[in-house]
Amino acid sequence: MKNGKKIFLALAILVLPLIRVDSYAVAPEGEIVRPQDDKDLQAELSEINHQIDSLDDLKNFYTAKVERLKTKGDRLQFQGAINDAQNSWNRADEYQQIVERISGELEQLHEEKEEIEQQLQITSDKK
Repeated sequence: MKNGKKIFLALAILVLPLIRVDSYAVAPEGEIVRPQDDKDLQAELSEINHQIDSLDDLKNFYTAKVERLKTKGDRLQFQGAINDAQNSWNRADEYQQIVERISGELEQLHEEKEEIEQQLQITSDKK
């Protein structure tokens, strides 16, 4: 693997867990308190939507890389370059793990988005 690819892969693995919305407050008793103001909720919802869009783009990028590497590995196998084919498949597996991590993060963000939308619905119903 070339240095640039190693750096990009390492960056994706290290940065991915940091892409989160953490606009929660912690009460003195240690309880986590979500923002209740509609403006705060709207801002949090906007940030989550932005992160979902960014992660979808990143997921599509890595999914395409996985498919290209698998295809390349298959082609190399039929050309008799078994070691090169195995290297391609191994890289595809590494990128697939990144896709799975991104998918998990997207699921969490969608759940948070749904909770916020429900809170916004509740607060608008009260008015």
